[in-house]
Amino acid sequence: MLFEPGVDPAPRLPFMAVTPAHDIGDGCTRGMTVDYFTTADCSGAPETRETRDTNSLVWFAGMHDQAPFAKGGSIRASGRFVAGRAGTYRFHLGATGVSRMLVDGQVVVTTTECPPGDTMGVLKAGDSESAPVDLAEGQAVDLIAEFTFTGARVHGLWYGIRAPGSGEELLAAAVEAARKADAVLLIVGETSDSSVESKDRLDTRLAASQLELIARVAAANPRTAVITNVGHAYDASWEGKVGAHIATWYPGEGFAEALAAVLAGDREPAGRMPVTIARSEADYPGYALKPEADGKLVYNDGTRLGYRGIMAAGKTAQHTLGAGEGFAKFEWSDPASAEGVLSVTVTNVSNRAGAEVVQVYRDVPEATLIGFAKVHLAAGASERVAIPLPRRRFMTWGERGWQLLPSPLRVRVARHAEDIGFALVVDAAGLVDAGI
Repeated sequence: MLFEPGVDPAPRLPFMAVTPAHDIGDGCTRGMTVDYFTTADCSGAPETRETRDTNSLVWFAGMHDQAPFAKGGSIRASGRFVAGRAGTYRFHLGATGVSRMLVDGQVVVTTTECPPGDTMGVLKAGDSESAPVDLAEGQAVDLIAEFTFTGARVHGLWYGIRAPGSGEELLAAAVEAARKADAVLLIVGETSDSSVESKDRLDTRLAASQLELIARVAAANPRTAVITNVGHAYDASWEGKVGAHIATWYPGEGFAEALAAVLAGDREPAGRMPVTIARSEADYPGYALKPEADGKLVYNDGTRLGYRGIMAAGKTAQHTLGAGEGFAKFEWSDPASAEGVLSVTVTNVSNRAGAEVVQVYRDVPEATLIGFAKVHLAAGASERVAIPLPRRRFMTWGERGWQLLPSPLRVRVARHAEDIGFALVVDAAGLVDAGI
């Protein structure tokens, strides 16, 4: 098995592998020792101490009690870093106030006071100062970051170390590994730098460096499966150049174990698209909107957003709402509608267990998901899947409040929003008003 990062996963604030400066008995062997002081210059004995294995620290007054964050004090983070190769390293530091970073006792980078009233802006922007330090291979240095804070609702301190090596070197190494491999698993997506709340996105594309990585790795080895870790709609126009595309969405803390289980075939990738990926960014409703001269941004698409808007415009998506496939294959049969309950028989026609999602859509006044149910089936098993539909699913909001659509109404039992599926008729006027 070969591994290459391909691109810097944190282009703005790099990660750093350090060990704690002090053994405080918590069993931690990675991260920085963080000391909290009531003084403004990290003098005296610390009030509290902990080990933090992260390079971005945030504290809120009233939520965190390691220091008097609402009054003022200081923080010292200390650890030991060992250079993996000889070269020039860049040491990064950022904070919502006055801070400094020392390498072997020498101050290498500092930050100044936060502009009045802009603490949250500085925190969310996450900008940092940096300075170069030359290190020999295997050289160990003591690293200290000190931060003085005044009373405020929120405080932040962040730091990182960028190792020698250009982006082109990372890319070339990944391409060479791809050429040697039988198959490539290429993980791309959001980074802590690109997925932030403090700024708007210019487009839905992945980072340019990641797009270049996909193109060059796929050219070197067409048996490339691209695994996207992205929690929003994104451009996937590169999809036709690769062998497979796995969308993991927001996988959480169990990402590594879950992905390994899916790739090994031990678990079924049974999710379905929670959003729509358009074929072109121009197809997204509201994408080209810009504020007017007075700053107002007028949305006039009504409910025709996402898959609804794309379908209403007579277009098809690259991956619409509800789309997705796992390893198992299913057949549907005997659809029926009776007293507001839609049902269909789902049969697993594969030789492995899996899960299917039965979805129901109405197409008036536009395509709308009104119900769904997920069923897990062993190989060869069948089950009757029933989806009850309350009256509210056939109503729309207007000037007179909730109004029932003309009935009877045609609906689709389908695999995704654009699937023709099975057409059924529902008499919505006779349904029970059982909430939403």
